[in-house]
Amino acid sequence: MNRKSARLLAILNEEESRTFFPCGLDAASGGIPWELKQVLPENCTNLEDLIREYQPTVIIGAWSTPLLPEVDGQSPAPYYCHVCGSVRKQVPRTMIEKGMIVTNWGNTVAAIVAETALMLALASLRNLTHHFYAIHLEDAWRRETPIPAESLYGARIGIHGFGLIGQELSSLLKPFGVRTFAYDPYQDESVFKAKGVSTESSLEELFSSSDVLFECCALTDKTHGIVSRSLLESMPNGALFVNVARGKLVDQSALTERVANGFLRAGLDVFDNEPLAGDSLLRGERNLVATPHIGGNTADARVKAGRLALANIKRFLNGEELTSTVSPEQFDMMT
Repeated sequence: MNRKSARLLAILNEEESRTFFPCGLDAASGGIPWELKQVLPENCTNLEDLIREYQPTVIIGAWSTPLLPEVDGQSPAPYYCHVCGSVRKQVPRTMIEKGMIVTNWGNTVAAIVAETALMLALASLRNLTHHFYAIHLEDAWRRETPIPAESLYGARIGIHGFGLIGQELSSLLKPFGVRTFAYDPYQDESVFKAKGVSTESSLEELFSSSDVLFECCALTDKTHGIVSRSLLESMPNGALFVNVARGKLVDQSALTERVANGFLRAGLDVFDNEPLAGDSLLRGERNLVATPHIGGNTADARVKAGRLALANIKRFLNGEELTSTVSPEQFDMMT
């Protein structure tokens, strides 16, 4: 790569630029000579013409970046550096197949999402929403709750999906002396062994035997709706279902019913339709601890992701191997 010819095109909104690159992209070259053009997504009405004229070496994008077009039958740049997770809304799969290099934030937020899962579990087991209502809205103090408060210590844990988030979560749970079981037919047995996690042979066994079930599975055509009514009904009364993956994995109608009727607790960061409808029966539900899909969205996580992006750009311009590259197979697992 001729570094003198490097042109960077950043298509980020103001918040993304500020939070991922707090020191500014123009000051981040670290001595590598590059030409930088920054464009707001709302000003990309003629993105194909912009790319044809500027001929970027690297395009930097995030959630607000529009779908990148082919230009004269070619990929828009040799390298697309995505500072977030899923690239489905920015890059067609065919571009990756044709050789355009694509990277994302890799595992920089896996631990942060796992931390959110643990938070939701602890808050749910202690019936936090019940006490929030009592203290903040009802001028009350201690009240009995339909499902008694419980500790996480010694619980039987189920993890559905044992990718990076599931693995990080299993590590966070160890100090609680829990018994952890997982189900992921696509994961190698050595990964479970390395984490000291036992496996279940089926989802039915995992759900029916778990005091706390963590949903960490990737959403694909095959897993859409995989958490069915029957699985939820098989969970022990008073069990906790935590979802930090995707809402469309779950029969939300069945989950809402089980939670509203006091059979289950739930800790949810994701929902089948987002934002959650104003008239959703989950709003105001006291057996639910909820957050608005912010599991990996912390200021420090964004800074780390920005640093990873800049390091990858420098590696690319120096002809070095990149980290957190996105393959066609990984693209298929994204939502």
